[in-house]
Amino acid sequence: MVTLGVYAPVGSQSVAASGGVATVVMLAFKQVLHDWLRSITCKEVRSATLIPAATFIALPGCRKGQSIPGASSNRRRSGS
Repeated sequence: MVTLGVYAPVGSQSVAASGGVATVVMLAFKQVLHDWLRSITCKEVRSATLIPAATFIALPGCRKGQSIPGASSNRRRSGS
């Protein structure tokens, strides 16, 4: 919260205000979030980190028409 208080006069007030609103919402749902986080398994956390990593790291590195090494492709070839 100190960061938001410092950011308001120095930076954008709308960004500081939206950060404050997000903090209040998270605090309002604190118990719900804690229960949800206790129920998450290690496999789910791993999947949640691999999907964005593949999207933002691996896919932009692929040229158009190339496939990702190790990924299976079930696309039909056109004209067959």
